[in-house]
Amino acid sequence: MTELRPFPFAQGPNVCPSREHAEIRAAGEPVRVRLADGRTALVVADYADVRTVLTDPRFSREAAATGNPFFARTRQSLALSGSDAPDHTRRRKAISHAFSPARVAGLVPWLEALADELVEAMTAQGREGDLVCSFTIPFTMRPMCRLIGIPEDDCALLKPWVDAMMSINRFPAQQVAEAHKHMSDYFAALVAAQRDALTARTPAQGLLTDLLRASGTGQGLSTDEIEVMGAGLLMAGYETISNHLAASLYVLLERPALAERIRQDGTALPSVIEELLRHISLAGTGGHKHQALEDVPLTRTVVRAGELVVPLTEAANHDPAVFDDADAFRPDRSPNPHIAFGAGRHFCPGAALARAELEVALRRLLTRLPGLELAGPAERVAWRQDMYIGGPWSLPVRWT
Repeated sequence: MTELRPFPFAQGPNVCPSREHAEIRAAGEPVRVRLADGRTALVVADYADVRTVLTDPRFSREAAATGNPFFARTRQSLALSGSDAPDHTRRRKAISHAFSPARVAGLVPWLEALADELVEAMTAQGREGDLVCSFTIPFTMRPMCRLIGIPEDDCALLKPWVDAMMSINRFPAQQVAEAHKHMSDYFAALVAAQRDALTARTPAQGLLTDLLRASGTGQGLSTDEIEVMGAGLLMAGYETISNHLAASLYVLLERPALAERIRQDGTALPSVIEELLRHISLAGTGGHKHQALEDVPLTRTVVRAGELVVPLTEAANHDPAVFDDADAFRPDRSPNPHIAFGAGRHFCPGAALARAELEVALRRLLTRLPGLELAGPAERVAWRQDMYIGGPWSLPVRWT
């Protein structure tokens, strides 16, 4: 009997996908793997099959959420991404207004001012710096805190807990458990304080207060759901885009001619961002597990009722059947139907905010830091191989 390969797969180097992604496509059908909790699952890599798993309601995330997770998050901390209708529908509707295109457009001037503030702080220290600690982390964390209603001074408190909770195997189990406890206690206290402020008619600004106003109504969230939602949105909205922004800067600084083109012609940037979203592979665990609720045909096989499936979104974004020269970075790629933000009912609600942050950050950094380049050889950049989301641990740069 052939031994099943273990899953999740090892991450690829820097921004590249795992080598197993191409091997699965070459096999011509989904490949069966053994999960960390001992169960087996089918792993799908073709674009069409991945979209089917993500969009077909016959695949359930809730039903698959037993056993140990791939990483340090718990089922309870995945109130939105790990749920199905009707809970998912109700929860998503409750928070969608905070990430609407109109709300994001209104936030852009503040994002631009924040980017300028961070750049000025960097230049005040000289002509070298680390873009991760000096820019990408505060630039993505502070907007999420602002939207959610978290005091900005608490950013430094929250980051170590987020790091531990996003670990695959970097942090010991006790530290991970303590981080979960700290995060849970923090949001319980924050929600309680904002409820008291709302009762006293001195409400705080932000999504938590909005959710508290609607709590108790037929479509509102419970207090427990609000607490979990706050923590989940912070992690999803800050950790993912922070690392993607750092990886995007790595890709651009490896291509000085493209960076210069963006400086000279800002209209090129939106297309570049879409290709960065497609090209960069940072997911350390592949994707959410789904369970088939009934037999579901895929392109080359039938998933039987009760079977687990893991859709590899990043593999789908490199499918040569959909993307010409799929492994190449082509900044003018069009069309570019990538699914970096997912598809269907679980399409990322923060996609508009993520795109806005990428555009503001890349535009400001490239135009305000002339001659921006990596401060050493690209191969010396240390990558997060042991975390749920990859990316550079640090990105030393210099400018003229």
